[in-house]
Amino acid sequence: WVAMYGAMADVLANSPEGRDSFRFQYCMDRYEKGKKVMLQIPWLLEVTVGSVSVDTLGYKEIDTQWQNWEQRQPPDDPQIVVGGVDMMAMAPFPTTQTVSSVMSVVANAPVPVLDTDTIQLSRDGVDAVLGYAQHIAMFKAGGEDFKATFPLLQQFDRYCAMKNAQFAALSMDRSQLFGEGNRNDEDDPRFEVSHGQATR
Repeated sequence: WVAMYGAMADVLANSPEGRDSFRFQYCMDRYEKGKKVMLQIPWLLEVTVGSVSVDTLGYKEIDTQWQNWEQRQPPDDPQIVVGGVDMMAMAPFPTTQTVSSVMSVVANAPVPVLDTDTIQLSRDGVDAVLGYAQHIAMFKAGGEDFKATFPLLQQFDRYCAMKNAQFAALSMDRSQLFGEGNRNDEDDPRFEVSHGQATR
């Protein structure tokens, strides 16, 4: 949905027949907010090599500790070096034997497709989710009808913030678990930080 709002912001700002400054700003706000959230999403929880838990350093982090780490890492102390969800390396790289490694990752939430698909939602969230669905549906209407649904969006945001706070209070070692796959971003951010916002 983040890319969708970014694309709609471009259309609403640049298309002569579809220019709408209010909905353009709305889409840009959602796009920037979604981009910021994506940088914080946990995806990697744990890595094992040969059934032994190993460290998951970032590329920038290990480059400052070991020069030529790809070759010089002690074979009895393997590590998985992570640069993002699509860039990983094993140090040292096995060349003479087969090494099994397992990565525990966070799966994407299932997206319901059929009317009979199950949605994992507690009863206290039904009103918030239905209100948010109504808000999204009114985007096409635009104008005052769309503006009138903003309290529904605020209600949904408050509900999500409350549930996240509850999960955070119940989680053990949350910061350590959530930081494993994102350690490289702390030393080498993918986006430049300007005025408190992540920008490309």
